[in-house]
Amino acid sequence: MGMDRCATSGAAIVTSDRLDKIKPGRLACLLDLDVITEGGWLEADLAGILQHQLHAKLVVDDLKNTGHVEQSMATMEQNAPQSFAALLDHPTPPVAMLQLFKRFAKTSLNGNAGPLPAKVAAVLYYLSIALALLRHNQRISDLADAQLDEGLKWVIAQPWVTKEIKSVAMKGSDLVGGRDG
Repeated sequence: MGMDRCATSGAAIVTSDRLDKIKPGRLACLLDLDVITEGGWLEADLAGILQHQLHAKLVVDDLKNTGHVEQSMATMEQNAPQSFAALLDHPTPPVAMLQLFKRFAKTSLNGNAGPLPAKVAAVLYYLSIALALLRHNQRISDLADAQLDEGLKWVIAQPWVTKEIKSVAMKGSDLVGGRDG
């Protein structure tokens, strides 16, 4: 909302160092916080961060630090897709990798200590859970169906999320939306 108004009015650039010389409309755009999310991220940046995270090489050692892993990491590394985008495209992504990625995303949901903006982490978190349900009919979360459905619908509503991710979220929502949670 605020970004469109500011962009069309030309108020995004302010060159004056004296606030009393700035036109009120421009000053209002400078103070418009509607375009900024938690952690200071612009909504427009979230799409790029998500794309980067999807295509970054999965480093199992980084994921291991987010929780206990019971499966042999060497076996998982040999057979696993090399990025989260590859997990998304894989007909049967390893459940252990989905669990690890869910834990990795969850670290960013628990305060500002995580490596990702919380909104990007939430997309990856719900996507991991949905993929396990859709591709393996397996739960990797204790969320009730209603909570998972709400989260997946939130993912679908994000304008910066790709069509492919929205498609997975819609299928997951369709699957859990008709259940009693």
